Amino acid sequence: MVWLNYMSGRYAGAGALTERHRAVWRRARIPVLAVLGRCYDPLHAMLNGREDLEQMFVTADAAVAGTDLYWERVVLQTKRSMYCLRHGDAEGARGHALTAVDVATAADDAFARAWSLTLCGNAEESDGHRGSARRRWTEAAAVFGSVGARIRWAYAVLRVGVLDLAEGDHVAVERRLTDVHRLADEIGAEDLHAAVGNLRGVLMLHGGRLSDAEAAFRRPGRTP
Repeated sequence: MVWLNYMSGRYAGAGALTERHRAVWRRARIPVLAVLGRCYDPLHAMLNGREDLEQMFVTADAAVAGTDLYWERVVLQTKRSMYCLRHGDAEGARGHALTAVDVATAADDAFARAWSLTLCGNAEESDGHRGSARRRWTEAAAVFGSVGARIRWAYAVLRVGVLDLAEGDHVAVERRLTDVHRLADEIGAEDLHAAVGNLRGVLMLHGGRLSDAEAAFRRPGRTP
């Protein structure tokens, strides 16, 4: 509920729910609730734009370590990876994402593993390691596809398409765009249509088709 309120612009409501959540876990007599509370404290703080989160992450991870709350540990490590990358620490981002991969693998959670691999790829690409990023994102796409997480699959495929574009492989980019566009049509996903349109616009720019690129950027959901 905190996340939904925040994403819909109801910041006061998100703040009120955060305080309710904090009050509950601080009074909790059940140990697992206290652990969960500490896990979500840094996540709520991220939503509210706080920057001094390192100690909160350390405290939260120490609380969840040794428990069977693997999902919460994956969430913590992936969010910490995002936090590190946002602050220019690609190596830290990679390390926390790899920890999340290990936790997800040990728990045999394919979706969590694929999401963690996606963040590994983000860190690799940010640090200039495109080959490693391609391997991470390609594996993530394969796993997302195997568990039916089709939208996540599509965004992983588009990430690989960006690498194709950087390497000048326009045929591969177009093939990936066609695959994702087909899915967007099938499920009526306007966000995917927009993502396809934006990447296709960049592809057109690379091909010197300036007017077509402008049309793609102006109407990303309608590009063929």
